[in-house]
Amino acid sequence: MGMYDPEYVRPQDVVPELERCAEAEDEDMLSGVAGAESMQHTEMGEAPAPLPSHPRVPRDPKVPKTIRASQTMPLLTSVKAQSSIPSTSVEKAVELFLGGPTPRVLNVQSPWAELLVYGYKTAEFRPVKTTSVPRKEEWILIISSGNTASGDSMLLAQQDFLRDSGSFGTTTEASRLFNEFEKAFYKKWPQQAAVGLIQIAQVKENPTHPWMHTDDKGKVFAWEVGDAVVFPQTIPNIQGTLSLRGLHTIHNWTEIAETMRSF
Repeated sequence: MGMYDPEYVRPQDVVPELERCAEAEDEDMLSGVAGAESMQHTEMGEAPAPLPSHPRVPRDPKVPKTIRASQTMPLLTSVKAQSSIPSTSVEKAVELFLGGPTPRVLNVQSPWAELLVYGYKTAEFRPVKTTSVPRKEEWILIISSGNTASGDSMLLAQQDFLRDSGSFGTTTEASRLFNEFEKAFYKKWPQQAAVGLIQIAQVKENPTHPWMHTDDKGKVFAWEVGDAVVFPQTIPNIQGTLSLRGLHTIHNWTEIAETMRSF
């Protein structure tokens, strides 16, 4: 073998262009292997053999690009003792939800998603024209949307809360509860995560309700909440929809169900 000619070794021979892999760790590992083999062959005066190409692994569009960790849901003052809302345990609620004919999920924007599962918000509103209406006594998994609560959203939620101050005893108590709630979630709202379950007591068309906004009157269903439970921890990385959706249509629904059973 003759003297090694450095011009013979082209960069594309030393480190061939790798196809993008789905996992960055795999790509880093392959790059490290390529570099090690290149150095070994260069020291021996040989041109390295091209590495085999790696096919691109398509990313599942249902999997969120940003992987979020589970977070502990704060302990807040319960309003169940002051109202007609029963005190179902998380374990029992999960059993009823998963044992239902078609377990379904609903995406709700923060802070209303959290207000629902803590039992503060006593109804969810959806357009009359919606094709998905919950059954009486149906349990629904609530997904907090990917958007964090804005200042305008918090102001609107506070107004909703105070309109329903009779449910909390007095306006002073309602203000205290809302301030406690806002402080607990400040700058750490769950995103694309399951936060709890609600049970629908009944569905009313065009109701009068303290949590209903003025521009909703005459064109909504009120899904009145009969019971609500909050999970001890969020179940992250779930993309819901603004209408009811079957749990089984979510790509990792089995893992979600197992996590719920562990609570």
